[in-house]
Amino acid sequence: MPLHDLLWTSAWATTAEAIAQTFCCLKLMNRSFKEGVILAGNFGRDADTIGAVAGAILGAKYGATSIPNGWSDKTRFPTGTCLEFAKGLDILNMSNQMAEIMLNES
Repeated sequence: MPLHDLLWTSAWATTAEAIAQTFCCLKLMNRSFKEGVILAGNFGRDADTIGAVAGAILGAKYGATSIPNGWSDKTRFPTGTCLEFAKGLDILNMSNQMAEIMLNES
C-alpha cells in the first residue's frame, strides 16, 4: 500500500502522530476487525498504541463477536506485567459490567 509505505518508520511516534496514523490505517483497511487490527499492529512507529486504538474503534464498529476467539482468549486475563493491579482481572467481565452501567444510565 503506497501510503503505508510512505508513512512507515521504525522510530517511535508521539500520541498525536499515533492517533493520526490510526485513522490512516482505518482509512486503508476497515472491512473487518481482524484486517484493520493486523494492519495497525504492523504499521510501525508506535504499533502497540496504533493497534490498541484501531482495535477499540473497530471493536465498537463490528462488536465483540468480530474479534477472533483466540485473540480475545489470549488477552482476557492480563498478566500484570505492565499494570500490576490488572493481574488476573477478567477483561471480558469488566467490559460487560461497564456496558451494563452505560445502558442503565441512558
